[in-house]
Amino acid sequence: MLFIGSSYNWVESIKYLGVHKVGGKNLSFNAAFNNICSHTKTLEEVVQLTLHESYCLPLLTYAAGAVSYNQRQVHDLNVCWNTVYRIVFNFNRWESVKSFINGLGKLSLQYILKVRAIKFYYHLLSVPNSVLNELFWLHFENFYDKDDCLHHIMCSPRHVATAAIHERFNADCQP
Repeated sequence: MLFIGSSYNWVESIKYLGVHKVGGKNLSFNAAFNNICSHTKTLEEVVQLTLHESYCLPLLTYAAGAVSYNQRQVHDLNVCWNTVYRIVFNFNRWESVKSFINGLGKLSLQYILKVRAIKFYYHLLSVPNSVLNELFWLHFENFYDKDDCLHHIMCSPRHVATAAIHERFNADCQP
């Protein structure tokens, strides 16, 4: 039970549902990444990338739909994901892999985070629970400002906004 005036200790690391976070770093991602790299050196690059996408990317984007990242956090996550491409495909640290990622038909991490947020909102809106629906609107209104690509949805009445989110989901998230 929490009491007013209670104090909390600041910690440098936390484990939540099997994912370790240490000082803003993702230990589970680093461990999975290093493990895959050490065991797949002889495999083709595309196979290595598929393994990283299957095992590392979910650790890096854990709960991304429900979390509002600031620009610095998105940048740091993007650097981690771009490092996967740099190491797997032997790029230098100073070389941009943005065009290479696009050329492979893959999504940048920034776009992956947006797609996951849209999917999260879409599914939250689909829940017939009115309390969850109200929580959705509170979260959505509080965390998306005018600079966000989804802001235009908030400029509309809720029924129009709901339709717009569904439309974005169908356009951005379907194969």
